[in-house]
Amino acid sequence: MIILSPFSLDTKCKQYLTRENLTELVRLVNEEMDAASSSYKGEMDTIMSEIGGVEQRLGNLYNAIENGNIEFHLLKPRLQELKTQHDLLLARKAELDMVLSQR
Repeated sequence: MIILSPFSLDTKCKQYLTRENLTELVRLVNEEMDAASSSYKGEMDTIMSEIGGVEQRLGNLYNAIENGNIEFHLLKPRLQELKTQHDLLLARKAELDMVLSQR
C-alpha cells in the first residue's frame, strides 16, 4: 500500500489536474456522449419504422375482420402477437425518448 502525504497528494493533483488535461477530458466525454446519442437516434429511427410496420399490419388485419373477409378467431393469435410486439416497441421508444431528452 502506498501512502501519500498531503503535500505529495497536492503536488500530484496539480501535476495531473491541469486545465489542459481537464479540457481534454471534457472533450473526450462529449465525443463519447455524441457517439452514444447518434447510436440512440439510429435505433429510434429503426424503432419508429418497425412501429409503423406493425401498426400497418394490425390495421390490415382489423380491416379484414371488419369487412368479413376472415373470422376473428382465426386471426386472434396473430393479433395478440403483433400487439405484444407493438407494446415492446413502444416501451423501447419511451426508454430512448428519456435517454435522448437527457442529452
